[in-house]
Amino acid sequence: NKINVGYETAEELRVNLVGEHGWELHHPIEMQNDIINQLVEAGTDFEIKPFGIRAMDSIRLELSYRFIPREMSI
Repeated sequence: NKINVGYETAEELRVNLVGEHGWELHHPIEMQNDIINQLVEAGTDFEIKPFGIRAMDSIRLELSYRFIPREMSI
């Protein structure tokens, strides 16, 4: 689905790698700064903060969400 984030448009994809309801936004890289600024500003009341992929990976492992072949092999 396409959504508007401020003046920009992004494709939203539902993900669940950390046990929480989450979304990925896919968009041209030149829109990145505007989109992140809009999201952080809109989320201040909810204390939304950016986090890194390594933090997401750690949460995924704590919940035993494993990837093949990274954590599992035949």
